[in-house]
Amino acid sequence: MKMTDDLNDTSIALKRGRAADYVRQTLREIHISKPMLDLIDRMATAPGLPKEIDGAWLRKKWQSEVLCVNNGIINLQGLSPDIAFQNWSIDKLDNPRGLLRKSIQKASQEIRHDHVSYFQFGRWDQENACAERMRGSEDDEISLMAALWLRQSLREQSKFLTEMLILYSGRISRNGLEKQTPDWLKYSPDEIRCWTTIPPTCQPLWLDHAKTLFGEVLKNLPRKTIERGANKSRLDRIDEVRTLRLRLQSERVANMDFYSMPGPLEKAAKLNITANEFLLAQKIMCDDILDGKCDISIHRDQPVWMIFAKYLSQAKGKIALPDFSEVETRIQNIFNLDIEEFISGLPPLSKGLFLQDSDILTEIKEWSLYLTSIFQVQSEWHNIPSAPDLGFVLWLAKKRWPEM
Repeated sequence: MKMTDDLNDTSIALKRGRAADYVRQTLREIHISKPMLDLIDRMATAPGLPKEIDGAWLRKKWQSEVLCVNNGIINLQGLSPDIAFQNWSIDKLDNPRGLLRKSIQKASQEIRHDHVSYFQFGRWDQENACAERMRGSEDDEISLMAALWLRQSLREQSKFLTEMLILYSGRISRNGLEKQTPDWLKYSPDEIRCWTTIPPTCQPLWLDHAKTLFGEVLKNLPRKTIERGANKSRLDRIDEVRTLRLRLQSERVANMDFYSMPGPLEKAAKLNITANEFLLAQKIMCDDILDGKCDISIHRDQPVWMIFAKYLSQAKGKIALPDFSEVETRIQNIFNLDIEEFISGLPPLSKGLFLQDSDILTEIKEWSLYLTSIFQVQSEWHNIPSAPDLGFVLWLAKKRWPEM
């Protein structure tokens, strides 16, 4: 009997050894270089991101995802490990608390599929956003529990997801508490993070979960310790919300069609700004917002376009001369435009920019001839627009408002 047990123990040890060898070999195949790891580490320490996240944390999660997705078979879709890791990290840093595939797979083995899908496609992010917001609670214990829960959920996401799903299933089966969607869940995660006040009807699962994990521990902590922890939790929230607000501002500005507004167009025309410089000005403004150098929320007496117009002069003369391949592509894109589709996509104000006795087809023809002429002069290549619609509208604006 003992010999059989020894043989079984030996067999188990061999299997474990082979598995460990396989994992080590696999990790060597998806090794990340130090320069790339340093780059991602710097990205992970940007303002507004959880302080628990760094390059090593992201590498560990990425390697786990790579092994999880294809049952241990590496498939980076033809990319090098460095590039695959970089692309994944950029996406992950947009939502660092978002669910990993490994967490979803593990939860799916124990919990109903429809409940897992519900958390995967919304509820998990809303619960995390709610915990982030409730770090600002005036109740010291709730504020501290929110910070503890958020930190631990990053470390043990699979475990926390499964336990939260069990709590959710219990709510439904026990008393029907969530048979109708609670009002607070009608908000997006970013809206929840920026709540001015927490709705009185908000009864998040994360708080029930946190109380089971940390409730007894907090009872035994000195009041001063809880107060210090809560104050730090509130400060972290203030920093993250400010960064979030700036990111949302930057995204809003990036999506604004300033070339459909007469104010920026007139300013650009009088400064003789090119279409490419116009786009650069918009990018400079977005970068300044992210860096905290420009906060449009404090300029409530000014329309956003007036703030943007001030950036036009910063972009003038800052565009590098494109190479022939880039210019050729731009010209081909312009001359292959579907005219009807191009005209229908122009902003309404473009019709008001026509000079007397002119029409849109005549203007497009003149603009095309102008582009053909500057294509022959290398020093003028920076004037060939990467965005044809913006280029054409600016062409019209410059005829209406000559350079000053």
